[in-house]
Amino acid sequence: MKNLIVNADDLGWTDGVNRGILEAFHHGIVTSTSLLANGAAFAGGVEAARSPGLGVGVHLNLSDGPPIADRETVTTLLNDDGEFAGGPESLLLRRARGALSLLEVENEWDAQIQKVRDAGIAPTHLDGHKHVHMLPGLFEIALRLAKRHDIGAIRVALEASSLRAALSAGADQRAGVVMKQGVQARLVS
Repeated sequence: MKNLIVNADDLGWTDGVNRGILEAFHHGIVTSTSLLANGAAFAGGVEAARSPGLGVGVHLNLSDGPPIADRETVTTLLNDDGEFAGGPESLLLRRARGALSLLEVENEWDAQIQKVRDAGIAPTHLDGHKHVHMLPGLFEIALRLAKRHDIGAIRVALEASSLRAALSAGADQRAGVVMKQGVQARLVS
């Protein structure tokens, strides 16, 4: 027997996202969600996460918003405003240049998981905001943290790139956006 898991990312991002995920859980096909520990609507996300039958994971984030760990301890992850310094491309480039501390990544993700656990939620899985947990060197950290926190699953992103199909789809597609998404899908896979 196969089970279908339909996961809605970004719980805790905004009140609207929280409402949408709950609506899709109660009246749609969503069976699981992933909570952003540093989301602006984290408290509301925690309340939503207490819905009976809803699986809740931690949406590991290095791309948007403020860190959970003390800013002084995760400086290679942050921009001049003290917030995460960009998406997967930026992280990958900084990793290749040796400008991204893997110890800081582990400390930040550990703090994110602990914040969710401290809110009374036993995470069912880990995944990554913009799939950052799939980047080289970072997936191993996610595995280590899952084991440390007794979390039994990690989402593995295997996205097929539909780059050619999207580019040939017509004028509604912006070529730059489609190209970026296609390259991201290929890198993550």
